[in-house]
Parts: sequence; structure tokens; C-alpha cells
Amino acid sequence: MSNKKSLGARLEGFFMGAWKLTKLSTKPSTREFFLVLKIVLILIVMLGLLGFGVRIITQTIIRPGG
Repeated sequence: MSNKKSLGARLEGFFMGAWKLTKLSTKPSTREFFLVLKIVLILIVMLGLLGFGVRIITQTIIRPGG
């Protein structure tokens, strides 16, 4: 016989784990929130600059119309 759990049992396990996680998680402090916000914004800017650089390089290599 197979030892696979039924869909209901797997869903119940998932929701029990999610419930435990929400009970353990805490609200970040203002300092933590702004630190994460700064990091995310810096990464967005870096990604944008990388994309801009790639676009400039590809436009100089592949010139449209000629």
C-alpha cells in the first residue's frame, strides 16, 4: 500500500503550519521596516540601472535601420 497522504490531510497540515507561523511572527519595529524598505529600494534602483545599461549597450551594438 502507498503511504501517500490524502489531499485533505495535506491541506490540513499546510494550514496548521501556516497558523503556527502567524502565531510566531511578530510585527517589525519601525527601524527594521525602514531598513528593509531601504534595501528593497536600493535593489530596485540597481536593477533599473542594470537594465538601462544593457539597453544602451544593445542599442550601440545593434543600430536600428542600419
